[in-house]
Formats: sequence, structure tokens, C-alpha cells
Amino acid sequence: MRKRPVIAMLLLLFFLLPTLGMSGLWLATPDASALLRNHPQHTQYMLLRAREQGLPDHAFSLQWIALGDVSPLLICSVVKAEDTGFFRHQGVEWGETRRIAWKWLTGNATHGGSTISQQLARNLYFSPDRNAVRKLRELFAANELERTLDKRRILELYLNTVEWADGVWGIRNASLHFFSKEPGALDAFEAAFLVSLLPAPRQPLLGPNGYRAYVVQSRVLSQLRASGLLDTDAYQRGQTQVRTLYRQLLRGQRVEEVLAGERSTGPEVRGTVPHPEEVDEVLRQECGLEQERAAAKNAVAPPNSGTKSPSLPQHGQGGPVD
Repeated sequence: MRKRPVIAMLLLLFFLLPTLGMSGLWLATPDASALLRNHPQHTQYMLLRAREQGLPDHAFSLQWIALGDVSPLLICSVVKAEDTGFFRHQGVEWGETRRIAWKWLTGNATHGGSTISQQLARNLYFSPDRNAVRKLRELFAANELERTLDKRRILELYLNTVEWADGVWGIRNASLHFFSKEPGALDAFEAAFLVSLLPAPRQPLLGPNGYRAYVVQSRVLSQLRASGLLDTDAYQRGQTQVRTLYRQLLRGQRVEEVLAGERSTGPEVRGTVPHPEEVDEVLRQECGLEQERAAAKNAVAPPNSGTKSPSLPQHGQGGPVD
């Protein structure tokens, strides 16, 4: 008879402990209300990176820029590359989260799958450690960001705090570092290039990472065109610049050297410096999401569409080959 109370207690603990643990994580979620008006000067990621390199805690700094002063091409490139459903979810893409969780459980852990809101929460508050507790805290924090802030503010915070290259934090620093121009003047090629760095900002554009970045840049340009944000001439010019970049990288040139050469020898192509109203309109249109989806739905697949385009680099070569 004594076994029944013991079994009942074990069952109670089995269901109660996870609930208490989840409640504790939820109660520990950082309050996002301070971010309504205040711009963070540093993030947890910045602090960790500085300590990894033996630098003072606040060795890295941000140069804040309002979202209305950023090129709409850059804003929409980030959305299309990192989180196509950004305007329609509440911080978490649950289908993608379930897919990633299943891969973890089956021993096939993978990167990616985080929304812009989740990435922002991770950058602001947490570490890059990959474990279930950190992931749960990230989900709660992303929900808090979405509950407290609007989409415009979340994008502004993300662009200003994310790492774009080794030690290069925020879009203004990244734009000046790679292109010697303000973020409002970025063109389509420059926008696509920058967003391709986000998944691996400290990795060189060589081998598999170079191939990945090339595919992202080419795809983002196609998405911008399908969304009505890029005309045919600008699209073709951007694709040519992408191919030229990777041909030169394959020859051993550094990224900064190639981009500097492009600025000095190529045509002067500057993005139109935006007005805040223009950015607002692009956001209202969700970066042309419906137009892009309609274009994809109406597209007719060419014969043998399953084969890889010969203009793309083969995996491991780090760029296109002629």
C-alpha cells in the first residue's frame, strides 16, 4: 500500500519540476521596456567578445543610427536573408523551432532557425552557448521584445547591435568599414554583401563559407527584384558585382581590397539616401512580401530545374567559376 503514495509523489514531481523550471525562466526574462526609448551602448555579446580577446569590457562601441536613415534595400535584405516571416510572427517561428528541436533530440544539431527577434534577444542578454536552457530563455526574451516593442524598433535595435564582421558592431560601423559610406547610401550589391556576413561574421569568405555567402547574396538580389524593390538594371548590375567579387576572392585577394577596387574602378552607384517616410512605406508593405510570394507562385520552373546553375560556385570552392 505504501507504494501508491510514492508513485503519486514521483508523478507529481515529474510534472511539477519542469513547470516550476519554466516558470523560473519566464520570471527571469529581462524587462524590455527600457528599450522603448533608450539605445543600448553595449550588449552581452560585445562583452563576451571583448573578454575572449583579453580586452576591457567596453572595448567595442556602437555608432547609433535611426532606422529612417538606413537604406531600405539594407533593411529588406536583412529581413529576406534572416527572417522572411518577420512582419507576421510574434517573435518565434514555431514550425522552424520544432524542426530545430527535433534535430537536437536526434543528434543532428544545426545552426539557424532563429528569428530576428530571437537573435536580438540573444545578442542583448545571453551567450552563444547552445543548450536547451539558453534557448528557452531566448524564446521568452523574444516574446517580451515583441510584446513591448513594435517591429520598427526591433529592426532598429537589431541593425545597430549585431556583429557584421570581427569586432565590427552595428550597421553604421559596418557600412563605413566596408564601403566608406553611411548606411543610407548603400546600394543593392552592398546591402546583399553585408547581410551575407551575418551568420558567420568572423569567418573569412573562403571555402564553404564563401559559397554560402555567394548564394545568399545572389538569392537576396533576386528576392529584392521579385519584391519590386529593385529594377532589372540594378539587379543585373548587382549580380555582376557579386560574380566579380568572388572571382577575385578565388584569386587570393582580400575582401577589403576587392571592395576598395570596386569603388575606385567601377561606376559610381549610390543608393538613394532615404527619407523616414520612405522607410515607413517599405515597412508597411512588409518589404514587398506579398509581391515576392506572388512572383514565386507564378514562376514556371525551367526544364531540368533541379540541376545547379553553372554560374554558381561548386561547394567548397568559395565563389563562382567561369
